[in-house]
Amino acid sequence: MTTLNATFEMRPVVSATVASTNTVSRPVAVAIAAAFSTIVLPPVTSSAFIDTAKSSDVSALYIRGATVPTAEARAIAKVRSFANYCEDWAGEGSVAPSKEAIREAELFLRVHFAKATAQAPHISASADGEINLFWDHAGHYVDVGFIGDGSVTYYAKLVGGADFTGEAASSYDRLPEPVRRAIASKHAVG
Repeated sequence: MTTLNATFEMRPVVSATVASTNTVSRPVAVAIAAAFSTIVLPPVTSSAFIDTAKSSDVSALYIRGATVPTAEARAIAKVRSFANYCEDWAGEGSVAPSKEAIREAELFLRVHFAKATAQAPHISASADGEINLFWDHAGHYVDVGFIGDGSVTYYAKLVGGADFTGEAASSYDRLPEPVRRAIASKHAVG
């Protein structure tokens, strides 16, 4: 007898738990769950995610044998979630990230993750509407920001004390080479 335990939530208030046995097939349980806005199933695997995107940010159904979303998919889902922010989201006067900022950050991430050893960034939005991607690993700290004006701002403090700060066209390839190396490799060297 196979048992499927899952929690189905309808935000903000409704929550129900369904246990499926041989009398209710997995497809039927999933169909029931489709009526709810969020499906939370027990984790399929234990993997350490190094970015701040959470599984709840990804529209994915986790069932036994399913593929866990890639770091790229989780990062892009996190950036896309900023489209749900409204004005004053972080207090009076705060600005929601613009569609352009979201698009620029997503394009940057797609190029970044095309690199074989790309590291997933931590991702956040600031009250001024900027989307920030930052890496803090192997002795390097790099912060890259997008406000939707076609440019990217960056600050980097690399191993050995080298500092980089500036603004460039909103393109991965426009960052200084040492900064690109620092965010591209698990064991980057300055």
